[in-house]
Amino acid sequence: AYFTTLAKPGNQFEEVGSAAFEIAKMIGGAFFSSVFIAGLVIGQLASGLAAQASASRLIFAMGRDGVLPKGLFAKLNDAYKTPVPAIIAVGIVGLLALQLDIATSTSFISFGAFTAFTLVNISVIAYYLKNRSSDKNILGWVLIPIVGAVVDAYLLWQLDDNAKRLGLIWLGLGILILLGITKGLRQKPPAMHGAVARKYGVFNEERGLALRGTFIIDKAGIVRWSVINSPAEARKIEDYRSALASL
Repeated sequence: AYFTTLAKPGNQFEEVGSAAFEIAKMIGGAFFSSVFIAGLVIGQLASGLAAQASASRLIFAMGRDGVLPKGLFAKLNDAYKTPVPAIIAVGIVGLLALQLDIATSTSFISFGAFTAFTLVNISVIAYYLKNRSSDKNILGWVLIPIVGAVVDAYLLWQLDDNAKRLGLIWLGLGILILLGITKGLRQKPPAMHGAVARKYGVFNEERGLALRGTFIIDKAGIVRWSVINSPAEARKIEDYRSALASL
């Protein structure tokens, strides 16, 4: 960013959406800009595929755990074992995003981030007030989260107006889904965090995280070998090799 600003000071461009192309052409001419665009297209394609693959798996996991409709999102393709409905859903959202300009799309992403960060800081304060014990660290539990929540809320308010409208609609849909799966907040939402780790006996309930468990499972689904390490303990590759060689 520093060297780019040296090459093109200021923020005036012929077209904001193609600012990178304009800077590349200024630096290296038509040939360099062509190479730059080719690399940009390849990078964006790879990024899009990775985003669609990861987001669709997340939606599948949410469907499997009952956070989203199981009948729709918890299905796998029989031949390829891929979550086809979730992949299609992510693709549709991606196609709809093509109708947004650069400012709105980037602000829309930031809306989700700042909203999450604000709520995380508020949750820290709420957790402390509910579970306070001998820990009197007011600075870490209350004051710093208050500052973080205020800063995040301010940045959230400064976002593009269209992005805030879209974000509020998206948030509203999430609230409606939450009301549906909790029967109007009369039931607890399905637990997603640590569900698999609990089944394998490697979830630390006190700290709320999974230990570093490794399991070798054969084609029949039988655990043939396992090792459990603490979060700070390094894994021994030699043990893995010996376990695989013994099978």
